[in-house]
Amino acid sequence: MVLEDSQSKRAIFQDLTYFGIRLSIGMVFLMAGYFKLENPDFLKQMVPMGLPIEFTTMVSVGEFLTGIFLIVGILTRISSIVASLLMLGVIFHLKWSSGYFGPNGWEFDVVLLSACLIFIVFGPKRISLTHLLKRIPKFLQ
Repeated sequence: MVLEDSQSKRAIFQDLTYFGIRLSIGMVFLMAGYFKLENPDFLKQMVPMGLPIEFTTMVSVGEFLTGIFLIVGILTRISSIVASLLMLGVIFHLKWSSGYFGPNGWEFDVVLLSACLIFIVFGPKRISLTHLLKRIPKFLQ
């Protein structure tokens, strides 16, 4: 009886921890997308870097939606794949020449990429809208 109690407490703690990580990463993407969509001047600054304005708008919407999906826990794997591709683009196209550490380094982007890879592998877990609905196929979670 005591063992079952400790296992259930551990499971709850793991679910809350995983949700906290998913929430914080989701907020990063949500706020990054929101900031870019709210500031059209920021989107225009990306044009000299070789990114068309239409593409940067699409990326900003993608970041925003990815954040929402990660927070509520629906389409977690698909949105994490999108976020991973975005992070790979940021790392290799925009920040690679700055180096890993530094004022414009890509160390934080690697952390976001790593978290998204974890979400791809493990899905949304139990504290999610997907878990509540229970009818969503596993590959769409």
